[in-house]
Amino acid sequence: MTNKEIILNEIKNFKTELKHENIFFHDNGKLQVEKSISRQVKQFQNLEHNEGILLLFYYKKYEEGGIFKADKTNYHITSLMSDKIIAGSVEDKDGIFNDDTNTYFHEIFWNEIESVEKIPEDDKSWERFRFFLKNSNDIKDIPCYKFGYLSDDSSVSDIVSKLLNSIASKYIDTEQVLVDKISKNIENKNYEEALNLINKYDTEQGNDLSKKQFSTYIKSVCLSGQNLFEAALKEINKSVDIYKEISINELNSENDDIEYTEKDIDYNGMEHLFKQKGLINRNLDNSYEALKNLHFALKNTEENEEKQDIEDEINVTYQKLKGVFFDYPHNQRKILLIDNSFIDLSSEKFKVLLKKDLPEIKFPIGHPIEKELYIGHPYNPNIYIPLSEYEFSLFLDRINEFCYVLQCLGASEFSIESKKGKDTDILKNENLEVAANVGVSLYGASSERTKTENKHETSNIKQKISKKQTFSPTKKPYLPDNLVWYPHETAWQRLYEQRTNGSILTFEETISTQQNKLVSTNELMSINAEFKAYINVSVKAGIKVNRQIEKEFKEQETTAWNVKVEFVPIEQLTGNNKNQISESKLTNQIDFTDNEQKYLEEIKFMLEDDGIIDDDERKMLIRKRKKYEISEERAIEMENSLLQTSQFTKEEQEYIDEIKECAEDGEITDGDRRILKRLANKLNITEERAIELENSILKVETKQFTETELTYIEEIKYCLEDDGEISKSERRLLNKERDKLEIPPERAEEIEQEFIREIKK
Repeated sequence: MTNKEIILNEIKNFKTELKHENIFFHDNGKLQVEKSISRQVKQFQNLEHNEGILLLFYYKKYEEGGIFKADKTNYHITSLMSDKIIAGSVEDKDGIFNDDTNTYFHEIFWNEIESVEKIPEDDKSWERFRFFLKNSNDIKDIPCYKFGYLSDDSSVSDIVSKLLNSIASKYIDTEQVLVDKISKNIENKNYEEALNLINKYDTEQGNDLSKKQFSTYIKSVCLSGQNLFEAALKEINKSVDIYKEISINELNSENDDIEYTEKDIDYNGMEHLFKQKGLINRNLDNSYEALKNLHFALKNTEENEEKQDIEDEINVTYQKLKGVFFDYPHNQRKILLIDNSFIDLSSEKFKVLLKKDLPEIKFPIGHPIEKELYIGHPYNPNIYIPLSEYEFSLFLDRINEFCYVLQCLGASEFSIESKKGKDTDILKNENLEVAANVGVSLYGASSERTKTENKHETSNIKQKISKKQTFSPTKKPYLPDNLVWYPHETAWQRLYEQRTNGSILTFEETISTQQNKLVSTNELMSINAEFKAYINVSVKAGIKVNRQIEKEFKEQETTAWNVKVEFVPIEQLTGNNKNQISESKLTNQIDFTDNEQKYLEEIKFMLEDDGIIDDDERKMLIRKRKKYEISEERAIEMENSLLQTSQFTKEEQEYIDEIKECAEDGEITDGDRRILKRLANKLNITEERAIELENSILKVETKQFTETELTYIEEIKYCLEDDGEISKSERRLLNKERDKLEIPPERAEEIEQEFIREIKK
């Protein structure tokens, strides 16, 4: 039996007792009322038609005016419909219903009603029906006179009360029944069935925003249960956005004078949305974003049990973040704020980590300090430096490594002298001496560097700082282990080449703090603003803040030092060095994330044919950079790194071109071999180097695939593109494509493994 049939049947049971001139019944498929009343009801209650009215209470009363008031007509109208009750009054002063007419209507849905009670009063005109609402302490009172002005006849109003109770008790809440089924399926992990039911729920609820919000939330839960976390994140984001829209609409409807925005929204009670978002992001390995979501959920819940549950999830998420912290690209973990607790995680410019539970980060002596900002070393992922002094700290580290490299290249004498500077907040280095065999790391690693006393103070570095040292080298030029800056310094690499060729005896270089700038002026202003906001949140939370913390982070003045060096002639150096390493090994010390590795492959592809990146290739690279969420700064750094490690001399490139031409048909004949040998002699390329170049090129050139296999490789590449893995559904589609291309399973497996090995190199 439908709810309409239930209501009509109840009305039929009470019809005899409800006989009254102001009550009109639904019979033979329509409301039994004259057309003029029907039109008024339709107009007053803003109904498209009256077919939905199953019982109508209607009363019209004319009141004559006087000197100070106009004539008016009062209408008291209540409609019982299949899904709700519409009860109210209309006060019409001119006989024409328009926007100036006063209307007062209540709307109560049957599925909201727990019970109805008539509240008697001595003054009959004040008698009312009290509606007790389900799942709430709320009540809603509607005067009895709005039900066709039944106040004069208590017996009829008593019967109406019984009728309303009877309908409410038998009414089938189809929405709740459906929701209960959905919940049961989720509880039993029948996510597919739950999704089918929620789609049915969507259809039945139409465009109701609050219902859509519920629907998208449930979809995210079901998709998460199926490990479809990307799709789940889209759904939970929809749910959050709908909640924002509902909240802003409600705020603006309550006050026409103020334009409300997202910052005015009250999220109390919405912790389930952000908790779900946090759990999804954690499964997607977006650990810090998950931490932000969960912390936001914690701030917007008041239930102690739920608070504890969210705090547990925060602890789990933070431990996961610690484990993958150094996997984040440098630009995503560049700025840190260290604190004793999570006060506010909303900053886009810095990440907050707990002082008592940090990843394996190396700080200067005396650090980390509570509520201090730190910046990551650009090439050493474990090292973080106070933001207020980072340029000069990196500058000292860089120049110390350079001096060490000069020693290893056979310097007999070098001098260092400051060139310019201004009063600035810096790390003052009391002793710049560089001893023989010094280490190269900024903090923590073993080092034989002469100990220096570092302290943070305001110092005028215009004062002349100069050092001069002399050495008696015996070893041939070499590169030591553990160099940090060298792989990124083109000038140093050229110096190494010149030195090993014995073609350079003197060298001069200017090193500036400007070269260590990791934060632009605009970015520094944004960081400063967000830091102040963080401090303000701390103060509002009742946390005592040291006034010295509330400093501004100012752009540091540029300083520069001039380095001059003289080398011993290379023929005078006879000793060997066991620690010598190759430059190619050194340049490969840079670690790349998965997305960066994919971007490197794209750069390699662009350079493969002619060694340059043309305009069309550059446009493609820009799209790839944005897709992989790599900053422009980092992309340039990676490109330069690749160019530095893959460049050949002009003569070697000419020889490589000839190898490619000779190997065009897949092999090098004896005739080709004679041509290559003559060319190598002409270009002064040694036999060992010629073999090395040939092997490296032929290794690439001989990897031949058929057109069909190349098509299959594109499918593999597409499947790996998002997360570097092939899911079950992707594997099914891949197998379908394999069979379509008529590639044997064994060969398909071989192609896939070879492709994966190649992209991991």
